[in-house]
Amino acid sequence: MGIISSHIKWIVLMKRKLNMKIDNVAMIGRQTLYVDSFNKELKDYIDISSSLQADGYSESFWKSICGNQQTSVESFDASEFESATHIWDFNDKIPEDYFDKYGIVYDGGTLEHVFNYTRGLKNCLDMVKLGGVFHVGDAC
Repeated sequence: MGIISSHIKWIVLMKRKLNMKIDNVAMIGRQTLYVDSFNKELKDYIDISSSLQADGYSESFWKSICGNQQTSVESFDASEFESATHIWDFNDKIPEDYFDKYGIVYDGGTLEHVFNYTRGLKNCLDMVKLGGVFHVGDAC
């Protein structure tokens, strides 16, 4: 699961067009950044080179796109395999502590693996705060 160049373009344009301020980010699954510093497709949108992490994950990208290194970037996953911030099975109701907390909730291909899809979707929508967005995209 991950973030590809078309998703990055969408996020950058959404932020610019809506003048959106994203202060907290939730990733459903810890997302990999599937671009490299030579990605010509993104050159008019963002300098991706400063967003690349040695481990391939996307927390630096989110902090860069939000323009604030203090931005909270959290990930939710059912297993500890990818070292997500929170271990949570999206088949179960998310605790209310996470309701209305995130400016963007990003799913790059995790919800398709949740058996109770409607519960997983409801969890994501509950997590988005007023004025925020929920982005669902395929991984690749």
